[in-house]
Amino acid sequence: MPGNFPSLRTTGSLDTSTISRVLVVDDDPRMLRAITTLLRRSGYEVITATDVDQALVAAERHAFDAAVVD
Repeated sequence: MPGNFPSLRTTGSLDTSTISRVLVVDDDPRMLRAITTLLRRSGYEVITATDVDQALVAAERHAFDAAVVD
């Protein structure tokens, strides 16, 4: 698959077989919590940040398979 991006199955769900750790960056606490909850329930390890500085620190400390950035 080009770029190793996850594929959507016909059910509309994300194929999680290639992604395990996701960085979620959002300055809205409710949105951050909602996205984090959804991803964790789907089996992802989630690291969160509320601003660019926190996101950069997280990126230095961890390897991410994907990021959700607002």
